[in-house]
Amino acid sequence: MTADEYLKHWKGREIWKRLVLPHHQERLGRCASYLPDPAGNVEGFVDVGSAFGHSTSILRGFHPGRWTGVDFSREAIDRAARTFADIIFVYLEKVEDLALLPRFAGVVCSEVIEHVPDDAALIRGLWAITGGTLVITTPKRAVDDPGHLRLYSREALDKLLQDAGVRDVRIETSSRFYFVVARRGEA
Repeated sequence: MTADEYLKHWKGREIWKRLVLPHHQERLGRCASYLPDPAGNVEGFVDVGSAFGHSTSILRGFHPGRWTGVDFSREAIDRAARTFADIIFVYLEKVEDLALLPRFAGVVCSEVIEHVPDDAALIRGLWAITGGTLVITTPKRAVDDPGHLRLYSREALDKLLQDAGVRDVRIETSSRFYFVVARRGEA
């Protein structure tokens, strides 16, 4: 399922409205809590898989700073830019285009990896733009969502990151999500 195909599901069920639910607020707040203060020669923060920008705006509320939203659907990015004019939104055609972005102090990719056909390419792209901390979340249990291609175990996530060359990885859990936190040395 392409990003644009999934967007139809996202729009039809108005998924962004669910981000106010306590478990999503907790998830996004926890993602933000792992992020460093921007330092060194890197940009602020990026939300990869930002869709209509609501998650990026919520993350910025939890962790103020200069935020960028990235998505693989042009329609989503266009709508995000109209809705949240004070946030930068960037459309990328494919996961490999992450390499075109600068490095960020904090990279958040929440509830995206289970949708992407080439999860290893996504991890490599995310790590390439991480100047400080990378945070990834994914569900711990099956979710009724047509765009989910896989369900990860802690071991599968750890292997995926190790195979992509990501070290210093910590995997934490909540009742619903895995939180993968990886920190890079000096940017």
